[in-house]
Amino acid sequence: LGICKKQPAAYVADCYRQMQVLVMNLAAGNILKGAKYSEQLEDPNLAATSIETYMGGATRLDTEGIAAALDACRHVQTRLEQPCIHGIALAYMLRGAPGAEAEAAVSFCNTHGLSTSEAGSCRQYVVRYARSAYAAAVLARVCAMLPDSEQAQCK
Repeated sequence: LGICKKQPAAYVADCYRQMQVLVMNLAAGNILKGAKYSEQLEDPNLAATSIETYMGGATRLDTEGIAAALDACRHVQTRLEQPCIHGIALAYMLRGAPGAEAEAAVSFCNTHGLSTSEAGSCRQYVVRYARSAYAAAVLARVCAMLPDSEQAQCK
């Protein structure tokens, strides 16, 4: 991943995003091993981007895959736990059931034993992503799934 450090500043984050395919291959199916690569990045924004992207691509959307992904998030550096969980939500938005991707991501945030803080951060991530990637009708469906205390982010 050292090649990314040598890129012009404008391309560094994109380089780390693109390198996640390599990380998946290096990890050979061990999701925790792959997640640990992000710990090497000192810059907190690059590390967060790296692990979100990795988890978005590496998380299998079945019961065992979600359990393994959550376990991996519990074993990375504390600074990367929430971005790691965001990456699991991203996996739903990238590869969930067509037409229900964002709603599946919110359901993940609401139902997988996340702490109150983790669940709120996860839902906030989904809303930000949905706002930029989906039509207004999808955002409205996502917002309808949020607790009343989080409705302000939908306005």
